[in-house]
Amino acid sequence: MGRKVALTSMTLTDQTDAKEHSLKRQLILRFLWVFSFTALLGIAATVAGYRYMANQAGSQNADNTSAHLTNHLKQMLHEWEDEASRLKAQIEFSRMVHGNDPKRFLKLRAFFTVQKGEVKSNDSNILLRRDGSLAFADGDENFELSAEHIHMLSADWYLSERRHVLYRVMRESIWLGDDGNGALLLLRPVENTTLISLAPPNVELTLWSNNQILASSHGSVGLMEQLQPHFSGPIHLGDKSIEQREILLDRSNPAMAHLIMRETINAPLSHAYLIINGLLLLGLTTLSLWLVLGRWVGSLTQRIVYLSQATRLFGNMHVMDTATRQLLDKALSHGDEISEVSASCRNMMANVVEYQAEHTAYVQTLDLLEEGVVEVDRSGNFIHASSGWHKLATCMENGCSSLYQCIHPEDTDALSKQILAIFSGEKSQAKGRVRLQPVGEDDSWLEFSFVAGTLGAEGLSSVRGVVRDITQSYQLEKRITHMALHDALTGLPNRVLLEDRCALSLSMAHRSGQKVAVGFIDVDHFKNVNDAFGHKTGDGLLIALANALKQSLRSEDSLSRWGGDEFIILLPGLSDIESVRQIAQKLLDTCAHAIRLDENEFNITFSMGFAIYPDDADNVDTLLSQSDRAMFHAKEQGRNNAQFFCDMTSKGLGKQDIYIQNRLSSAIKNRQIQAWFQPLVDAKTHRIIGVEALARWHDEESGWISPATFIPMAENLGLIRELGEQVWLETLRQGKRWREAGFSELKLAVNISRRQLFLPAFTETMLENLREFEIPSSSIILEITESVAVTDSEFTSKRLKELADAGFTLAIDDFGTGYSSLSQLHNMPIGKIKIDISFVRRVHEPQGAELIQAIIHMSEAFGLLSVAEGVEDENTAQVLREYGVHFLQGYFFGKPMPASEMDVYLAKTKSPFQDNAMTPTEHPYDLISKPAI
Repeated sequence: MGRKVALTSMTLTDQTDAKEHSLKRQLILRFLWVFSFTALLGIAATVAGYRYMANQAGSQNADNTSAHLTNHLKQMLHEWEDEASRLKAQIEFSRMVHGNDPKRFLKLRAFFTVQKGEVKSNDSNILLRRDGSLAFADGDENFELSAEHIHMLSADWYLSERRHVLYRVMRESIWLGDDGNGALLLLRPVENTTLISLAPPNVELTLWSNNQILASSHGSVGLMEQLQPHFSGPIHLGDKSIEQREILLDRSNPAMAHLIMRETINAPLSHAYLIINGLLLLGLTTLSLWLVLGRWVGSLTQRIVYLSQATRLFGNMHVMDTATRQLLDKALSHGDEISEVSASCRNMMANVVEYQAEHTAYVQTLDLLEEGVVEVDRSGNFIHASSGWHKLATCMENGCSSLYQCIHPEDTDALSKQILAIFSGEKSQAKGRVRLQPVGEDDSWLEFSFVAGTLGAEGLSSVRGVVRDITQSYQLEKRITHMALHDALTGLPNRVLLEDRCALSLSMAHRSGQKVAVGFIDVDHFKNVNDAFGHKTGDGLLIALANALKQSLRSEDSLSRWGGDEFIILLPGLSDIESVRQIAQKLLDTCAHAIRLDENEFNITFSMGFAIYPDDADNVDTLLSQSDRAMFHAKEQGRNNAQFFCDMTSKGLGKQDIYIQNRLSSAIKNRQIQAWFQPLVDAKTHRIIGVEALARWHDEESGWISPATFIPMAENLGLIRELGEQVWLETLRQGKRWREAGFSELKLAVNISRRQLFLPAFTETMLENLREFEIPSSSIILEITESVAVTDSEFTSKRLKELADAGFTLAIDDFGTGYSSLSQLHNMPIGKIKIDISFVRRVHEPQGAELIQAIIHMSEAFGLLSVAEGVEDENTAQVLREYGVHFLQGYFFGKPMPASEMDVYLAKTKSPFQDNAMTPTEHPYDLISKPAI
């Protein structure tokens, strides 16, 4: 190879030398002939027409200079416009002004600052929105840019009356992302240095406007008495002869500014002097050309040869070897244009070598990733596929040449439409997920992202993209979705899925005129089973009962677990109430068969209550409420029976609930709802870090009313906002008192209802309350249920972000009982999730433990803290701590208690933030005799 390169170099050198000698001979002969003839002819013509030319020389030379200046000025303006286009292209390419980034204009200002150090700077840079309003201004002129000034910038020239400077305005349309097309204005000042660069030797330029000199090439500013504006012709100043010309800068606005050119006319020379000096000049020129130009042309030609040889060597091998570097060094021997071209070639060669190395490293890195990079044509045929794709797609082992051959047949059409949409220009990119050709029983899922690829002569010729295996994450999301919609113990639909099905059934029944029944089932004396045999046996009994009940239902019916030992039955498509009574009796008949678990037999009975659509209610919430009342009535009738709400109303029953509702309205209006508090402790140290506020109601006639009874009533009556406000204000009142007592870091957790969250001025009102009680928002934890968080997700996300920005900590309460996708959870600005008590009670079961760990891992993946509710024993607390739960809450640490008893609890812990934590066996609440609801 070295010998071949040497021979090639010698051949190139010989050929170039022959050309060099030929060029030298031609150059010598032509230079001698041209310069001799031109010199003799010029001297003769000069002598013959000297007098006439002397008279006309001044005027003609001034005209020529004026024309030259005009052309030079146009060229300079054109260069400014090219520079403006380049700056605009750099700004758009960097996308620094796209989107709603609050720092985008800081980036733009930094960009112009860098430009001022690299090129001739613009004095002012202005960015206008689509409507013409000012979006950004940079430079000394920006403070006076009122609407009137911005309107004046629509012309090509702008005269600053404040600075007495004339600007050239370059306007470029620029894309501002979501704000659409805007305008980039670059103002270039015409200053003394500008005129100096324009002025030829022996010429003075003055920029004049409104009887004032704005700039001058000779530094004389303000000497208006020496100028004669609006005049072109000869001027005599003492012993000087001057030709003056006036050049308009803006012909559309003649009054804007004028460029006044003054050229000094030299004194005439004698004929003899002219001839003698012409002959001397001819001799010197000839000698100079012979001694200097010839040698310079020879050296120049040889350097071009070196450059040509270096490029040929690199083009053959694409390697910067020693021979190539030596040839380039020889071509770089002088600092001229050839040196610049040689340096550019060397940089280009180095970049090519570096690019090849980076490309090789990039391809090797891609091969290490579990992602595939593919490029396909319009038909889906592979143009390129990385080794990562070969690892993902097992079909490539069979020699498949098309992407569609590797995709599951059911997903091929959808993927093809996405790719064709990019080819047609309907989309700029396509994202989604598809299945691979099935290899075993389980599907493999891919996530793809495609963009436009190579642009050929006939349009887009390919698309390229990245695919990655998401089988595990897809299955996890599917599993979490199932867990979110189904009960973890029985696998039955939970209340969220049931309510969706119920709403759909009511809608269909409304169109068809049929009836829908909702049944509420509660197992009789189920607490005795848990107390006698343990929760594990109780859970097994619930599973067996659920299976028995499903056997008694039709295929279109739905059985759901409502919570604890409560079930809901949805019976759609019924013709009359007798059909419901038959199904109810069939369900009761299941009690005739004992359920055997391990060595024990259980004769389970349950109480049922039914409500009928549209006879008893016309919406889901009311149906559930009426069936719940009917179930309680069934318990009052001796249990192990079914009752119908319509039978109750015909007998005048249900008055107790109505009485409680009336008493509740009065209690809320009279501010009789109390706020009790339950401790929230650190899972590792058992130190109390906060309290959760809980609503409690003691009626003078009915005694303590369960929150499970009066909270739904308050929601149905539209009084939940007033109830929540009372608890909120009482919590702040007690919180201020505890802070003054030394518990300044105690967190206050408050539940927020849907009605409160959707109030227009909710955040402002809460912040005003905090200022009143002198409590920072960082001390407040706002708890909302998962079902509320996903209701009207767009508005909820905005409100939650508003609360998070205000400093509140947001927590999702009863997590796992509602339904929210991973993307919704990721987009919510929450800080904590509270694992529902139904999951905590099953932490010692394999399925329950697995579910809790999945929730904890998911919360850690999103950077969230986790809280476990319903911790009732030390073993549960220890297991949850080992799983990674951050905070615990439950009767094991303290029951809900009034503020006065919470004072005793806090005092017993000395300080909720000391390192010596309270031991689980020494609860301050054990000293309180009054039981909590």
